[in-house]
Amino acid sequence: MRLSIFLLFILLVGCATGPSYPPVAVITQVIKAPEVDEVSNTRLGDSLLEYARSSTYPALKLDRFHRYTFCLYTIEVDAQTAPAKFLHPVDGYQYQADIFINAAKNPNSRVPANAFIYKGSNDDFEGYFVKSPNGCGADKPLVQVAEEIRATDLESPSFKQELVYNGRVGNNLKIIYREYSNNMARGAFSQEAQYDLSISDVIAFKGARLKIINATNETIEYQVLSHFENISLISEVKMHPKCYF
Repeated sequence: MRLSIFLLFILLVGCATGPSYPPVAVITQVIKAPEVDEVSNTRLGDSLLEYARSSTYPALKLDRFHRYTFCLYTIEVDAQTAPAKFLHPVDGYQYQADIFINAAKNPNSRVPANAFIYKGSNDDFEGYFVKSPNGCGADKPLVQVAEEIRATDLESPSFKQELVYNGRVGNNLKIIYREYSNNMARGAFSQEAQYDLSISDVIAFKGARLKIINATNETIEYQVLSHFENISLISEVKMHPKCYF
């Protein structure tokens, strides 16, 4: 409890050092395929039903390392994916890159610098700029090639569920259920199931229900009656507290 209060105090003090801007939104999206009532065809080894959830945030992907000179020091910007930390009302997203500073008299003293990259323009250049960490000298045009992307939020790992068609032997239909976290299969959450189509042409697993129209050992035609259970979220926006530096 004391640690939580201490961390909150640091966060509030940090936010009080400059003007406050809107925080960056982490967007969680859910994909369900096929849709309910849709008739689909698939092959042996392919997905019958899929539910995927991923959380992303805006980021700037830099292609390579570069060094920039400011007054009596230089800063080094590594190749990286830099997250957007806050939203400026004029310049838009401000990206907090991993930037390091070297004093001119001691070029080996590489320490983290509190600096960021923003999109702007002046009389000679329009594009991205590297903000001077200590306010010494004009901001520098970004030399590295930059691409605006959406990066995965590691605090909200991606998740996926799927049913895979595993063939038919006589009246027995076989499927495989799998779960993935951050695109990695979870071994403890992989399960095989088998259904007797002479009893019913509807199969069910974890709330998902499929009506089998036709199935061979190579292909299957089916209709989705319901999706995996407890899936009601279409999208959500999580606001991270960010501050102006």
